[in-house]
Amino acid sequence: MSQPTQSYSSKAFNDIILSTDQLVDVFIKAERKPEDFVVGVEHERFGFQSANNLPLPYDGKFGIESLLYALKAKAMSDAVTWSAILENSNLIALQNGGASISLEPGGQLELSGDQCKNIFDVDKEITQYESWLIQVCKQLKINFLSLGYNPTASRNEIFWMPKARYEIMRNYMPKVGERGLDMMLRTCTVQANLDYASEVDMVSSFKIGLLLSPVVTALFANSPFADGKPSGFLSERMRVWFDTDSDRSGLPAVAFESDFGYETWIQYVLSVPMYFIRRDGKYINVAGASFKDFIKNGLMGCTATVGDFMDHLSTVFTDVRLRPYLELRSADVGPSPMLRALPAFWKGILYSNLAKEKIFELMDNVKIEELKKLQFDVAKIGFDASFRGVSILSLAKKILTISKNGLIAQAEEINASIGEQQFLLPLFDIVAKKQTYAQKLLELYRTKWNGDISNIYSTKPFVLGI
Repeated sequence: MSQPTQSYSSKAFNDIILSTDQLVDVFIKAERKPEDFVVGVEHERFGFQSANNLPLPYDGKFGIESLLYALKAKAMSDAVTWSAILENSNLIALQNGGASISLEPGGQLELSGDQCKNIFDVDKEITQYESWLIQVCKQLKINFLSLGYNPTASRNEIFWMPKARYEIMRNYMPKVGERGLDMMLRTCTVQANLDYASEVDMVSSFKIGLLLSPVVTALFANSPFADGKPSGFLSERMRVWFDTDSDRSGLPAVAFESDFGYETWIQYVLSVPMYFIRRDGKYINVAGASFKDFIKNGLMGCTATVGDFMDHLSTVFTDVRLRPYLELRSADVGPSPMLRALPAFWKGILYSNLAKEKIFELMDNVKIEELKKLQFDVAKIGFDASFRGVSILSLAKKILTISKNGLIAQAEEINASIGEQQFLLPLFDIVAKKQTYAQKLLELYRTKWNGDISNIYSTKPFVLGI
């Protein structure tokens, strides 16, 4: 989950909402010329104590707060300054320009990357961050695990982070699904953020993001365990989402309506029940309230602003989400190379008109019901799933080739050195071997580990820096 919007470039952030035209303007102002497109990536990891594999608390010498302060100091030694973000005197995040290092509800550590011109810049950003993290982990005798679902810890064993936003969600989630708290505490994802040039461009990219969501879930499946044993799914993380507040998650049918665009997306977002509003730096619990009523009648003595809408937008958890950029959110987090592979995959497709045309030809006239069934199937059985009689493995190979060619064509258009396609190699390796990371882990569990799940905490490349 991304952090709520802290700032908005428009001076309209504090304007009272008088019409949804103001909200449409948020997205229009975010449009960019294709030559100015950037790409970003966000990823999360589970922290654990090296001595006993238990989750990290917030407090204490070896807790999350100490980790953040140590990361801040380590970056400073490289002449990189991260500002401390506090909430009620608790350090909850670090910020440097457009990048942040923050905490998810169960102490998952997230790097929300800055805007990068290409995947080479994404690579440099992640490499530097991981270097700092590895050094700090050695000092604190902790480490981090790259898996989509916590393989051993129960809800009760995981510490809640001291953030008011999460306390509100914690109380609301059990009312709207059985797995909402698991989503908050026990999942980790990697997502790519990309630009759009116009409303028409946004619509095509949004739809392609949904069409390919099951394929991405299959390629990045990396969460086959829960509670110390195989869960029966290759992506337990995605399984959790099937029972987590359907009002705000999954594959939004609105994107397949003939008039889908900025206005229809806004109406969908306004129909999602609220969590909170913020005033004077404080969170006010309004969970379950209607944003449409908020605009019309006010709420808790407050009047709805554009900033409130931006905060509310951060509480919509669909597989593709439109903010002032597009978020592609259907992948389990994986080992380090996969953090570059995801934005490369999406850049190759969404920043190439020819690639987009080929995807629409390949996934012609798909119904939302087909996608939902396919999403469930790939979460459970991965490449063994099929779509309209075609195996997902075969489909993934074709889509990867489209993405690769898209990256090559983009480089040729600007006379740049052709090379971003190298970041797709982990995905080509997966389809060549017909084995996802989830399947590799299950094979290890049944053979080398002899059923002892604790081995995951000392296994490359899933653990940072070993």
